[in-house]
Parts: sequence; C-alpha cells; structure tokens
Amino acid sequence: MSSGIRDELSDYTAKVRLDMIVPDHLVEGVLQIIVEVAHTGQIGDGIVWVTPVERMIRLSEEIVVHDC
Repeated sequence: MSSGIRDELSDYTAKVRLDMIVPDHLVEGVLQIIVEVAHTGQIGDGIVWVTPVERMIRLSEEIVVHDC
C-alpha cells in the first residue's frame, strides 16, 4: 500500500459534508465560490460532484416535486 493511501486511511481529522441543490443558472457561480473558499492545496481538500436533480420528495408532507 502506498504511503499516500495509508495516510488517507489513517486520517481521523473531522470532515464536513455539504449537500446543496442549486438552480441550473447558479451552478457555475456556486462552484467558483466553493473552490475559492475551500481550496487549501492540501490533500483532502475535497471533491465536488455536480449531478442533476430530476425530482424531490418532501417526506414530511408527502409532496413530490417533479420540476426541480
């Protein structure tokens, strides 16, 4: 096992997960802000996924929103 992988597997520092649903026209701006604020240049800065949201279900109210 390489030392980089070993270091990542033994890194017990606190992590943060941030989930966001953003209108399509704001995605690029939000991504730019995340990169500017979160980038430290260190291993473990994180990964950002951009995926489409086709629908949402608000469970507490049993509401299905098809046009997200």
